[in-house]
Amino acid sequence: DNLAKKIALCEQVEKMQEANEFMKTSEQFQALQDQWKVIGPVPEEQNEIIWKRFRASFDHFYERKNKWFAERKTQESGAVNAKEAIIVELDNLTKNPDKKLNFNDLKAIQNKWNDSGFVSGKKFQSLNKQYQGLMDGLYQGLRNNSNADRESMVKDNLNSISASPDAKYKLQS
Repeated sequence: DNLAKKIALCEQVEKMQEANEFMKTSEQFQALQDQWKVIGPVPEEQNEIIWKRFRASFDHFYERKNKWFAERKTQESGAVNAKEAIIVELDNLTKNPDKKLNFNDLKAIQNKWNDSGFVSGKKFQSLNKQYQGLMDGLYQGLRNNSNADRESMVKDNLNSISASPDAKYKLQS
């Protein structure tokens, strides 16, 4: 009987209306709506009542879904702004060779990037590519400076030894 089938569909959607897997549940709701259409008519006095019951679960679910995506979009917008600010900070650091950085400074920036929030899709890929390029350049600069600092220290040490009165003895040992 068509009424019993539609009541069963109502019970299914009522169980699903609080689901948080929005994409999967939307597909399932669509399939149930297609089933509803195939079932056929119910007695006139029950038609509007059963339809409102069925639609109420849809309305509730889609209202929750839309609210969740709106909140996510707002949060993501804030994360995009934070990540863009970090990129500007990194870009300024690359343009300022006098600024002395160390690995801890870059690690702090990396932590700030990771804590700045979720960004999805192509926007994340674009931001992350810029971020990685700048960070790689700064890390490489630190490595190069570190090697140059070591060389300079060795040269300074050799110069100070060679300037001492017993330089020949120290350099031979």
